[in-house]
Amino acid sequence: MKADVTISRGDRSTDLPPFPEFCGVKGGMPAVPTSPTAAGSGIHRGRRVAEVAIEGDQEFVALFADETAAAEYVVQLIGAVSDIYMHDVNVTMMLSQVRLWPVGGAPFDASNLGGFADYWINNEDTTGLNLVHLLSGRRGLGYGGIAYVGGTCGGDATYGISGYLLGSFPTPVVGPNLGNWDVIVTTHEMGHNMGTFHTHDGYSPTIDDCGNGVPGRGTIMSYCHTHPGGTKNIQMMLHRRVEEVIEAEVAGGDCMWFDCNGNGIDDVDDIAGPTSADVNGNGVPDECEDCNDNAVLDDQDIILGAADINANGIPDDCEPDCNGNNNPDDHDILLALADDVDGNNVPDTCDPDCDGNAVADYVEIVTGVKEDFDRNLVPDICQDCDGNGVSDWRDVEREFNLFVADRSGHVREYHRKSGYPIQNHGVATVSDPRDAVFGADRQLYVASFNNDRVMRIDVDTGAFSAFVATGSGGLSGPTGLTFGTGGDLFVASSGTSSVIRYNGLTGALLGTFVAAGSGGLVSPNGLTFGPNGNLYVGSADHRVIQYNGATGALVGTFAAAGSGGLNQPRGMAFKPDGNLLVASFGSNAILEYLGATGAFVGVFNDVQSLLQPWGLRIGPNGNVFVAMTGGPVYIVEYDISRRIYMRRYVRADTGLPTPSGFAFRPQSGEDVNGNGILDACDCAINQYGDVNSDGMVDIFDILCVLDGFAGVFTTCAMEAVDLTPNCVGEGIIDIFDILAVLDAFGGDQSCCATE
Repeated sequence: MKADVTISRGDRSTDLPPFPEFCGVKGGMPAVPTSPTAAGSGIHRGRRVAEVAIEGDQEFVALFADETAAAEYVVQLIGAVSDIYMHDVNVTMMLSQVRLWPVGGAPFDASNLGGFADYWINNEDTTGLNLVHLLSGRRGLGYGGIAYVGGTCGGDATYGISGYLLGSFPTPVVGPNLGNWDVIVTTHEMGHNMGTFHTHDGYSPTIDDCGNGVPGRGTIMSYCHTHPGGTKNIQMMLHRRVEEVIEAEVAGGDCMWFDCNGNGIDDVDDIAGPTSADVNGNGVPDECEDCNDNAVLDDQDIILGAADINANGIPDDCEPDCNGNNNPDDHDILLALADDVDGNNVPDTCDPDCDGNAVADYVEIVTGVKEDFDRNLVPDICQDCDGNGVSDWRDVEREFNLFVADRSGHVREYHRKSGYPIQNHGVATVSDPRDAVFGADRQLYVASFNNDRVMRIDVDTGAFSAFVATGSGGLSGPTGLTFGTGGDLFVASSGTSSVIRYNGLTGALLGTFVAAGSGGLVSPNGLTFGPNGNLYVGSADHRVIQYNGATGALVGTFAAAGSGGLNQPRGMAFKPDGNLLVASFGSNAILEYLGATGAFVGVFNDVQSLLQPWGLRIGPNGNVFVAMTGGPVYIVEYDISRRIYMRRYVRADTGLPTPSGFAFRPQSGEDVNGNGILDACDCAINQYGDVNSDGMVDIFDILCVLDGFAGVFTTCAMEAVDLTPNCVGEGIIDIFDILAVLDAFGGDQSCCATE
């Protein structure tokens, strides 16, 4: 998949509309089948090739370290998109051109599809191109992506734009993942180009109703990612009925060349040259027409009696027949001899069935029979590595799950891998909760504003108790919680304009830590300890005030009133670089201040406005999470180093009407490497010391660990060679890892044996 890469330089500024929705489409409605149709008939020509030209705007290039990395990512992304189209509709993407605009100057922008198309039609040679696509890293667009519907085979190349790109995705792309956005949106918009509308508005009956407000699981052309679970609701496929539309569009236009043998050469040229024979003169290289390798061309096999019940030119014994009934799977599905609820072209009886109860996992999940909180299409109960009847995520004590205080009177839990709601905690025990924090005991502490107390909740058992009694030490309207390095709990008491200190083990009053009104403190809200050990408190007079972390004595104003637009400070968190982030509720922004001086650094969030941000935390993955409370309610995730919007981690959840503070549950002691699997299972599943996963512990594993010790991870990943302590490592490759692999090579696996 080679392409010329052009780097274009210049400068141009554009004004952008506010952010509303996901996808825009242009063009007339396609002819969409209302019932299943045959997969094909006549000559089977093999794979088609769609030639693609890619533009990458300035914001796209800025996602990467340099232009070379951006160009390499284009190849990686289009390769992933191509894999989906190749698997689903037998179309592969060939990159014909890549042009990047690292410093702007493009004669088009991501907010105007018409302008993008007009520029190309009037100024560029589109000969041979099927798709022209703009990749944009821009936020603040009026859509996540937009494209013309149809036109791929209409004479001119057809156009689309993918926005809000992240610059990465998990590989291989095999299942639902919160990081799949780039692949989803690009595949989605190109799907419009190839003739399909959405699964909720272009098909009768609808394939799903996610775009009509009904939550569910979906495929790439759906809006199911707009519901709780986000892109983890999306299977990385097009759906059987969508495939029919695309196949009809492409076949009807006959605009893509064929490359049945995948050698990058048009079949016509293969036949005309010395590469391929075409004995039957049907335009298909003979090497592509002998599916069963019996030295007889497929069409002759069929003439001589080989079954071809679906009339697609391929002997049936070469096609998938998962249930062994001597009929191709697509024929079973077409004639309703087999169900295909998920639209993956595989009869449900052959789909994964982890518990062997003769009902496909997908069917049990979508009907609510089985839980799937991580949204990976595997029932939670089947993710039970030690076979104790408890799902792994519960065995590792809900580590890294998100717990959000909602002012309607509960704390709502979300799964770490999906942002999908699990359950409410503290119902009828907390009233207008304003903040939540986990203690060293991994119990959840909640500031219950209306009844002037702090509740402690065991999120594993549901047990709860009043940790700080109502009004203890004068507590009035608690709004913020934080534990100090010594383990004591510090509570912002808004009604007394003070901070009160309590024993972190018992909840007993230790005294007022910050005196009422000290330094002009007014109705404090968020509070946190800084890297210097001092306490930073948000004041209702639009300041952040610093106090001595040992005595509570006033140090002084850290962020002045209105600095950078500071208005009604709420949640606060220090970044790893020592700078302070503050949720400025009244000015709809996350503001950053220099940790050493309090000088305003800038607005942390990008062009997408945050309406009334409240809670703010650095998440387990190191990114910034913010509760957006005004208008639509979201927990939004930002890349901490690139300062860009990543995703709505929690979205469209009617069970979270009024979020405030939130906390992530700390890592479990039963899962040292934090992978969501019990350490005991990690050792049992993997042969200890087999760091390159080739089934044996040998010299190559030793070399891998030595490479890791030198900081080289080209052959084996860091997490693979990090063997000690406790078999699963601590994030450092050191002499103990070398000794461990040498022990394993010698047959000593005592590390795991002593777990």
